[in-house]
Amino acid sequence: MQKTIEGLTYDFEGDVFIDVGGNIGMWAIELLDVFEKIIFIEPSEQAMSQAKARIENVCKRKELDFSKVSFKKNLCFNASDQQYNIYTPTNDTGNFSIFGQDLYGEIFGIRMKEENISTITLDSLIPEIGNNKKVCIKVDTEGCDLDILIGGFELIQKYKPIIFMEAHFHMYYNEEKHKNVTLTDMGIRKIERSLGISNLYEQDFEMVHLIEQALKANTLFE
Repeated sequence: MQKTIEGLTYDFEGDVFIDVGGNIGMWAIELLDVFEKIIFIEPSEQAMSQAKARIENVCKRKELDFSKVSFKKNLCFNASDQQYNIYTPTNDTGNFSIFGQDLYGEIFGIRMKEENISTITLDSLIPEIGNNKKVCIKVDTEGCDLDILIGGFELIQKYKPIIFMEAHFHMYYNEEKHKNVTLTDMGIRKIERSLGISNLYEQDFEMVHLIEQALKANTLFE
């Protein structure tokens, strides 16, 4: 992450950074001395509480203006003023899903708790940002990325921001409840590169079966 941040400091000093899915403030803390204003968006109450405390401590230590950070405990989505239930891990302040326990928590073997949250859009931030600003946006939202961009159509047209999308590369889904493990597209591509082939499923089906059984044995019965 440090190399990415060093790349940002040259072109964007003094402008606006929108941290969508701010978590506990890792990006915001690193960029406090870089941007004139930071808009910090995080729906999880636990993560937001930790982020505020950490950012305030850093501001005091570096003698920076804490008010330069605008905190919004909302879900950034494709429309404003809607209500959604989000699901956050009970054992972790990071990561949340709007897809529920069955489609997220059970796949990754995590117990989730439910929070009701209101939505905002990137477009709703335009009055706060103002005119003639260079804007940078970081999006790390566990699968809501497209909806966030749809809700930012006017903002993107107005500011032509640089957008960083954080990706999560899972090689497989572990559906332990159903005693099943499924390769993701990323996992399939990794195997194809390792074997030097262009399409795993055009090869001998026995090999595909053996790969899937080996993955299941290593994951479910390790």
